[in-house]
Amino acid sequence: MKAKKFVTVFLTLAVCTALLAGCTPPPAQPAATSGNATAAPTATPEATPESTAEPTAAAEPAGGDSSPLPADTGVPATAEKNGMYDALCDLFQNYHPGTAGSSLTGARIAATIVDFSLTNGPDAVRSGAQAFDLGEETEFGEKFTDKLAMMYETAMGLYGESGKSLLTDGGYTPAHYPYTAKDVRDAYIAIFDARGYELPAVVRVYRINANADGFLAVGFRLDAEEITADALNTAMNGLLFENGAALNTVEVDEAGHIKADLNDAFAAQVRSFGTSGEYYIVGGVVNTLLDVYDGADVTLTVNGAPLESGHAVYDTALTRFEG
Repeated sequence: MKAKKFVTVFLTLAVCTALLAGCTPPPAQPAATSGNATAAPTATPEATPESTAEPTAAAEPAGGDSSPLPADTGVPATAEKNGMYDALCDLFQNYHPGTAGSSLTGARIAATIVDFSLTNGPDAVRSGAQAFDLGEETEFGEKFTDKLAMMYETAMGLYGESGKSLLTDGGYTPAHYPYTAKDVRDAYIAIFDARGYELPAVVRVYRINANADGFLAVGFRLDAEEITADALNTAMNGLLFENGAALNTVEVDEAGHIKADLNDAFAAQVRSFGTSGEYYIVGGVVNTLLDVYDGADVTLTVNGAPLESGHAVYDTALTRFEG
């Protein structure tokens, strides 16, 4: 009887031990259980790095600056030897002004730069320009900054059929032709900015072509830091203005409305042409000013009064002339 009672007690103890073993938490669980009071503080430090990661990522486009610039105005932190780098190397090594074929080579390189900018954007232009590492002067004493300025002028002159023919003769098929003056300006501003060079003032001047049936564009580098009426007169004299014709003043408001007052000699020049010639003289002034100031329209006056040609009275704002 006692043996039976002993066996019963033993079995009961064994069962309880087994039950207790089955209810015992795994080794990892006690740590979590005993740390319930500290679980929240443990989670808080983990959240802290996440909250600080976002500002760090946002600052990357500015190269570590705490006030990141928009993507289209900041120079990338890492220079890349991309297509723009290749174009600048081509310019440095293969463009030699004044030599045979230099105008065709220059047109090809100038257009390659604008095409790359329009395809890839200003950041890629800056990246490739920043990566350029061939030096500031060639073995022939040619300064890289001068070559870039020449390309800027050349690109501004790539307009219409004449520009397209020049590229064809140079063996280049453009990707985005025709180029607006703004297209050209944006590309070269990005290069000069990335290289830390002073940007020259380059304008596109529209003149009547040899057949008097269309516009011919000419890129012109101003010998001035600011674009003023006098600086524009220098650029336009002989290309568009004749016999003393000139701008008196030019004013532009925030909306891009341009007011250009010209002298009596300009009115006389306009009146010396028929209707077709008048179109290209007046249109040349309007298109040039629209491109220079990236404007919306142009109002022309002569000594404060509306321009009168004998064929028309120009008393309203004018927009771009086609041709």
